[in-house]
Amino acid sequence: MSMLPDEEGDEITTDEEIKVNAIICNATVDQNDSIHHNTGASCHIFHKHNLFHNYTVFESPLAVHGFGTSLTTQAVGKGKIVLKSMYDSLTCNFSVLNVLHILTACCNLISGFRLDQKGVNTQTGKGKITYFNAADIPFATGSIMKDLYKMDVKMVEPSEEPQPLPDLIAMMTPSLDSLFRPRAESAEVQKQGFTIV
Repeated sequence: MSMLPDEEGDEITTDEEIKVNAIICNATVDQNDSIHHNTGASCHIFHKHNLFHNYTVFESPLAVHGFGTSLTTQAVGKGKIVLKSMYDSLTCNFSVLNVLHILTACCNLISGFRLDQKGVNTQTGKGKITYFNAADIPFATGSIMKDLYKMDVKMVEPSEEPQPLPDLIAMMTPSLDSLFRPRAESAEVQKQGFTIV
């Protein structure tokens, strides 16, 4: 078993069978930038190269299979994607790691399986979905569109990502752990946002 470079213990193996919603593999569907939640997908998938942070090109492409079909496509690399969400007037950035880059994907997919592995919970009902971090704080929403939940998030390009704070300021800023204990509602929480995977 060959491993691809790992981020946060969420490695992808070259002999792993990668399965996604068949629509990703369908080249006859028009490509768009929507981001959908797919509970059965084994990996996160995005199609625009310019959205990736810390991008790694694969030595040879990985095969990606559509559920219940003979449709396949190829992932040519992987990296981190940063997304911006709003919940109850609170805006925050969060990231997903080991996102596969599939040039021909008709939309972008967030793997419910991988989110679950990172402690993210969801609540669904009445055509809506709400995402909760590991501390049970809601951070994003979505609604059903064409049999998948479409996430209400925006993509953050690498040039838009906030720059690291200088050391002195970083020492004065509360840690994310202290900011996001369950039910934390301080003004600092509303200003800082948080990162999940």
